[in-house]
Amino acid sequence: FLIPIACMLISDYFIGFHSLMWAVYLSFALTVLMGIKMKTSSGKNVIFNSVLSSVVFFLVTNSAVWLMGGFYTSDLSGLALCLTMGIPFFKYTLLSSIIFSAVLFGGFQILNQLINKYLILSKKS
Repeated sequence: FLIPIACMLISDYFIGFHSLMWAVYLSFALTVLMGIKMKTSSGKNVIFNSVLSSVVFFLVTNSAVWLMGGFYTSDLSGLALCLTMGIPFFKYTLLSSIIFSAVLFGGFQILNQLINKYLILSKKS
């Protein structure tokens, strides 16, 4: 849990912080917790959690923009407008999450299989 947060803090130190960093870190922490709660890294679980984490990030960060005020009215129509305005960016978040998760978990699975084959072959000789 601490390693991903520390990596983000270090990169944000160089990139720069902004007033809504709390929302980004909150959504990231929730995503890490979802990953910890994931029982198996089956393809179905990985895709489900990728989509869910993208939705959580979208809702938390866009709701934070609405809560900070200044851009949208502070009623439900303002929240709806804020969330609607974020939809064009959501597709990129969703797509990148699915691709990254597939590469990360798929690569890990392939590496695991290669290591297991090597160990089996080395035991036979």
